[in-house]
Formats: sequence, structure tokens, C-alpha cells
Amino acid sequence: MHLLTVEHGLKFRYTVVPGEWDDDGITVSSLSLPAGAGIADAAGNPAIMVLNNVGNTAGVLVDGVAPQVTGVSVPAAGTYALGQTLSFTVFFDETVVVQTAGGTPVLPLEIGAASADAAYVSGTGTNAITFE
Repeated sequence: MHLLTVEHGLKFRYTVVPGEWDDDGITVSSLSLPAGAGIADAAGNPAIMVLNNVGNTAGVLVDGVAPQVTGVSVPAAGTYALGQTLSFTVFFDETVVVQTAGGTPVLPLEIGAASADAAYVSGTGTNAITFE
């Protein structure tokens, strides 16, 4: 048996993986060890694995599900002249935050044979972001 001696406490870490989701708070259960492993004090007394005084986990939420585009609103049909603005809104299945530290997002367009980018205008903190 592999035995771990503990003086003050153990720290456990878990990394959220894609697809995990819990919107009402995680649950923490008792410690679990693989066969042949153990936890004991310096005198060799095995630890009791029941967790006491577990903090409130109701506010520990998990969102490992990537937001998905649910639709795109395009400008009304018609002919647009020089100086007119084309506005596009991209809708997501949840609230999104636009991060601009590495640059501002754009929506690539093809206008005839030319490529152009509609620039991000607004929408962070909502489920709809607008490009013009």
C-alpha cells in the first residue's frame, strides 16, 4: 500500500473539460482512493475519508459548453449606395463576452469579387453581437 502522511491538509485540483455544465452548483462527495493507496497521520493512523465542514458549493458553477451561433440577421434586401452601412447581427445560444485584447473581431464578407470585413460594433454581455 502507498501511504501519504499529512500534517495540515491536501489540495485537489480539477480542470473543467469541454461539454461539462452545471448551473446549480457542484457536489463534493467523500474522498476516493485507488486500491492500495491510503492517507494517514505521522503515527500511521489511517484517515477517516468522510468530508466534514464542506463549504457551500451552490455558487460553484461549471460552463464548459462553448457558445454556438444560432442565427445571423442580415441587412434588408435592396441596393446599398456609397456611404450606406450594412449591419449584421450574429446570435448565440447564450450570453457571450467579446474579448478585444488581441484585436477586434470582424465578420468577413465578399462583395462581388472583393473581400471586406464588417467590424464589431456592440453586443458584449448579450447573446447578439453586431457588425457593420
